[in-house]
Amino acid sequence: MSPRHDFRLIPSAHRQERVAEITELDDLIAKSPSPHFVEQCRAFRNGFLPEDELVEFCTDKQSWNVGMGLAGYLLRRNGTDVDRLITRMG
Repeated sequence: MSPRHDFRLIPSAHRQERVAEITELDDLIAKSPSPHFVEQCRAFRNGFLPEDELVEFCTDKQSWNVGMGLAGYLLRRNGTDVDRLITRMG
């Protein structure tokens, strides 16, 4: 079992991305009290193929300052983002 993911990208001057692990989605599912969010996480996770990449992202600080910030995960297939899961907005 891999260690629990407690790191979250925070808004900075530029958009951020980092390669993530699928176990991070499992942690979101396990910790969430929201059945609707759990359903969204499971649907997102079930869309993965073995060769896909999971990327955590966070938009820049300016977008957060004007109420348009987003953070979450991207499903990247062959270098193209094919789905996203939003975990924070503001």
